[in-house]
Amino acid sequence: MPQHISWPDGVSICSLSGAVPGHLASVSLDKEWLYQNIVQGGTQISENSRHLPVSYDSFRHALTIQGKSSWHITGPKQQKAVQYMVKQAENNRWELAAKEILDATKENGQVGGARTMDSLFSSSLEWQDYIKKIKRGIYALKLD
Repeated sequence: MPQHISWPDGVSICSLSGAVPGHLASVSLDKEWLYQNIVQGGTQISENSRHLPVSYDSFRHALTIQGKSSWHITGPKQQKAVQYMVKQAENNRWELAAKEILDATKENGQVGGARTMDSLFSSSLEWQDYIKKIKRGIYALKLD
């Protein structure tokens, strides 16, 4: 864009290439990515997760996996678990032990709490669309 042309206040510009997930067999737009970049100016996207197919918006308590609609998580312990899983994905740790995830939901020194992923997410089956069991006791975000 030539420098002598200025955009009106409130107008956001972003490249559409970031809104097209590269890991899918068919072309689709990532509406959550567009929302974050146009409406919020990209403030909810961390540098570590910029090129990951997953993101967690801690303000809206929403998990987004490219190619899927956002999952708005209601329970505070469920939010902590999913946020922990995304943070680990940013560090290239995709498969996590259930115990590690469940421990991330506890306050310092707290005893008890959910003992299984099924009990943690017992209020809804929607979690199974976003989190998958790899093998006994091991879980990962469901990218497909």
